[in-house]
Amino acid sequence: MLSRLPLIGICLSRVQMQEGKIMERRKKIALELSELVVYCRPVPFDEEKIGTEKACYRDMSSFPETKAEKYANRSKGKKFLQYNRRQLSRVYPKGQRLDSSNYDPLPMWICGSQLVALNFQTPGARHLPKNGRSIVCPFVEVEVCGSEFDNSKNKTDVVADNVLNPLWLLKQFIFDINNPQFAFLRFVVYEEDMFSDPNFLAQATFPVKSLKTEDDENLYSSIQQLRDRANELSNQVSNLEHSNNCDARYQQRLDELRLAQEQLMELTEARNRK
Repeated sequence: MLSRLPLIGICLSRVQMQEGKIMERRKKIALELSELVVYCRPVPFDEEKIGTEKACYRDMSSFPETKAEKYANRSKGKKFLQYNRRQLSRVYPKGQRLDSSNYDPLPMWICGSQLVALNFQTPGARHLPKNGRSIVCPFVEVEVCGSEFDNSKNKTDVVADNVLNPLWLLKQFIFDINNPQFAFLRFVVYEEDMFSDPNFLAQATFPVKSLKTEDDENLYSSIQQLRDRANELSNQVSNLEHSNNCDARYQQRLDELRLAQEQLMELTEARNRK
């Protein structure tokens, strides 16, 4: 009996393999959908293959930040961009960043890197600034981060002993941004201690393209007003139609509705073009 156990195990494994093949044939998979799936293959980066027939779109290479920085610059940036047009690249922080700090991802994004990994750490009590005083003297550093020719930084004056509602009304900053698609506006709040040293308090970063100007606010307000007016006129026209009261008043409301709809369409198209 003991000598037959291995044979029984082999037979069972063969039966399971056959059942698996039968189940695989029964599954209905659309060939067209299956052909859309592309499996990426991790391979070492080979600069000599860029722009040649040997460059395969399925091949993906990974770069630590130190290696990526050697290609995301003025001398080799065009070559790296050419690579990313056909293949995927993944950039990740170097292992020495034990404090969860990050490198600047913008040069990699500008060169077309699709996967730029960053360290992320949720704020906790041990990461909050430990101010020795309850009252601080804040100031703000305003910075444009993007292409090299757009990078710029300015700093406000220090507001003495006011952290609840500090105002900076006397100084305006003007930034000349040529490539807004890759530009970010960064605000960093510091407090100046008794030794005039800056201590970090908070920061916020916004894409320049997502910022609304005063003209944008007026445009959105006009669209909302026209939309409300069009809904009001539509209800009035509908009520007059149900009451079979198609007199001059009905025609006037109908003309106003058509005009409001045309104006609303024009403003909506203008908004979408921005």
